[in-house]
Amino acid sequence: MNGKLYVVATPIGNLKDITHRAVEVLGSVAVILAEDTRVSSKLLNAYSISTPLRSNFAGNEARRTTEAVSELLSGKDVALISDAGTPSISDPGYLLVKACRENGIDVIPVPGASSLSAAVSVSGFPDHPLLFMGFAGRKESERKKCYDEINKLPCTIAFFESPLRVRRFISELYGNLPERDIFVAREMTKKFESYLMNPVADDVPEKGEFVVILSPPRREKKELDIDGIKAEFAKLVERGSVPKDAVKTLAKSCKIPKRVLYNILLVKDEG
Repeated sequence: MNGKLYVVATPIGNLKDITHRAVEVLGSVAVILAEDTRVSSKLLNAYSISTPLRSNFAGNEARRTTEAVSELLSGKDVALISDAGTPSISDPGYLLVKACRENGIDVIPVPGASSLSAAVSVSGFPDHPLLFMGFAGRKESERKKCYDEINKLPCTIAFFESPLRVRRFISELYGNLPERDIFVAREMTKKFESYLMNPVADDVPEKGEFVVILSPPRREKKELDIDGIKAEFAKLVERGSVPKDAVKTLAKSCKIPKRVLYNILLVKDEG
C-alpha cells in the first residue's frame, strides 16, 4: 500500500500560527522535505518534532522528487513544507505533487497560514475575481509584458516581491497601472509587520517579505443627465418603441447599465 504525501502549511512568521494537525502530521511521517532545513529546524525544535529533515529546493528538486516517490510507493508517508506558508505557492513542491498524481499516490493538504490569503484579507479590495501572479519577473521586458497583459483585467491582482526589487516594482506599477490602488503587506505576523496603502515607493523599507496587491481599476462615477435621458426616452417611445426596448437602446448608446436606466425610467415612485 502506498504512503501519502502531506502538503503542510507552516507559519509565515509567528510560530504560534501552526495548527495542531500540522504538528501531529509532521511528527508522524517518515521524512519531511523542507525548502531550507536550517529554517525549518527552528520550527521543528519549537514543537519538539524529531522527524528527519531533507532539503528540497530548486537545485535538487528533481532528485528529491524521485527519492520521495520511491519512498511513498514503498508505503512511507512524507510531508512537504516550505520555509513559510503553503508549499507549491511560488515555492518548491509542484514537481513532487505532479509526480505523486501521476503515480496514483494520495496527496493530502494540511491547510494553514498563507501570505497570499492573509494579505488579501486585510487589503480592503474585492476578493473575487482574484488573480495571483507570483513574481512579476526579474527582467524589465518580462515585467512590461506582465503589466500589458493585466492592464485591462477588472480584478484584484496579487504579487510576491523581494526586498531588493520592491521599490522599483512599486514605481513601475504606478507608472504602468495608474488607475489602481496599491496595497503593500510587509513582514506579516512578525515583529515589524506593516501595511501600506498607496505608499511612496522610496518610503517602503527594503527588508522583509512582501505581498503587493493591486485593486481593480478605479472608475470615475459618471454624472447622468437625467432630464436628457428622459427626453431621449420619450422620443423613442413617441416613434413607436416599446418602453423596455427603448431602455435597451439607450443603455447601449449611453453605455449605462440597463438596470440603472430601468429604475430611472420605468419604475414608478410609490407614495
